[in-house]
Amino acid sequence: MPILIGNEVRAVLNLADKENSLIFNHDDEELSSILLREISFALENAQIHGRIKDQLEEIREKNLQLEKEVTERRCVEDELKKYQGNLKQLVEEQTAELNRTNLQLQQEVRDGSAAEGAWRESEKRYGEFVELLPQMVFETDSQWKLTFFNRAVLTDARYGEEDVRRGVTFLDMVVPEERERVAANFKRRLQNEFVAGVECNLLRKDGSIFPVMIYAVPLIANDEVWGLQGVIFDLNARKRLEQ
Repeated sequence: MPILIGNEVRAVLNLADKENSLIFNHDDEELSSILLREISFALENAQIHGRIKDQLEEIREKNLQLEKEVTERRCVEDELKKYQGNLKQLVEEQTAELNRTNLQLQQEVRDGSAAEGAWRESEKRYGEFVELLPQMVFETDSQWKLTFFNRAVLTDARYGEEDVRRGVTFLDMVVPEERERVAANFKRRLQNEFVAGVECNLLRKDGSIFPVMIYAVPLIANDEVWGLQGVIFDLNARKRLEQ
């Protein structure tokens, strides 16, 4: 007799070979049917129980995976919150630093403007003072070209701004026979060597000659010598004063 679980035969119960070679009677068959139904039910329950166990195991594994994912997500959220907190602090610190730098730059601009104003005022006073001197005051570049002169140069040597624009050099104002000697002394001054006053004769623009004593010092900017600055004393005027 087959043992069924659903529509599937899972076992066979042999009803033959009864004692004394007798075949089961109706009661035996009825009892066997009941027994078989119980066995089938038990087997089906066992199979269902196995499926439920597998499903429960699968659910448990999914729950474990879900718990792991939840834990990982919480860790990520915690790290993100921590990063956001650090980022906010960093932004605040950088903003404060930028504000401090901006204030410092503004102060430096104000200080620089004040220093520039003071420098311009000092330069103006220096120019006004130089213009009042009776002696000739001049500046040249390293090639002896005049870059500055006071009013006395106009009155005594009779050179003007148009002469500067056309490139008149200081050596052009020296009589030709003395230019080499004067240039040699000026070169020594450009090398920051000490040179006493240089006596020579200057040539006015109109061709007349007058004796002078020249005192010059090197002009230095950013540790670089780029010209001379000097004062010229008219020896004729000194002699007139001595008389």
